[in-house]
Amino acid sequence: MSSDTITLIKGQGPLVLPQKPHLRLASGNFWPEEVDGREKQLTAGLFIIDTRTSPSKQDHVRVHASQVVEVDGAKLEILEVSGEDGQQAAIHLKVR
Repeated sequence: MSSDTITLIKGQGPLVLPQKPHLRLASGNFWPEEVDGREKQLTAGLFIIDTRTSPSKQDHVRVHASQVVEVDGAKLEILEVSGEDGQQAAIHLKVR
């Protein structure tokens, strides 16, 4: 992955989203499933934590490669969900 991507490794984090410091991102729940009625592909849970609230608000979105998730004015482009064939489970994304 290039240097302008964020990698959310399963079990690590939550990581601060540099463009929105009040948001934290984490990943988990990796498994293959059908996406848009097509062949199964690896998906994961993207956890979005907003620290401006008390307790912190947490949203959960199932994500797959080539998906765009909008949160608080930022667009998170999911580049890859890895974790099959011995790879480390992670979500690789780019903020637009």
